[in-house]
Amino acid sequence: MGEHFVNLYEKSISSKNFKKRQLYPKPDSLYIFNKKNSIIMNSIKKDKKCLIFHLDEKWSDSGLTSYQIYQIFLNIKKSVKDNYVIIITTGMNLTEVNDYFIEKFKINKVMHQVSSFKINYTSAEDNIFLIQNTDIIDLISIISFSDLVIEPHGSLTHICGIYNIPIIDVIRDNTANFFNKWKPVTDKYIQIEYRDLKNINTVLKEFI
Repeated sequence: MGEHFVNLYEKSISSKNFKKRQLYPKPDSLYIFNKKNSIIMNSIKKDKKCLIFHLDEKWSDSGLTSYQIYQIFLNIKKSVKDNYVIIITTGMNLTEVNDYFIEKFKINKVMHQVSSFKINYTSAEDNIFLIQNTDIIDLISIISFSDLVIEPHGSLTHICGIYNIPIIDVIRDNTANFFNKWKPVTDKYIQIEYRDLKNINTVLKEFI
């Protein structure tokens, strides 16, 4: 999206001295967001890296079953081994896919609760956490502590671009040409269609 809008802006002005930004501008408010949840996020990460798996409503339109999405997640977990903690974030509303994950991993223990969101974990698996009911400020804060984000294309794509955090951007099948113009302004970015997620291990090697 950044590059696409920069191109549109360039065409709309008459100045010939216009220079494209190579990165998004970073307003001071982002540092406030980052600080907001620093204590709890550092207590989760400890000495490990952090992978965000954003399991929002868009997965329900992927054409994949809850079981298939769960298997993709297990492949990701196997690939990153014990080097990462994995935080599952959700959309505004929990879906059948969210419920499936919660049931399979038995994510029912509360690690931390604040007024705006809570963090759950499972005793059945190490290094897996669930954060739900976040507003956009908390979500930006959580993203700012991550080392890799896997998400279906949306606002998180460009939030990651602002922080220059590696992104695996999942898009609908047969839409690569359309989404090419909505890429974030970052070189730490890989686009993959839902049907190719069976090869997620190969894509992960670019970042882990």
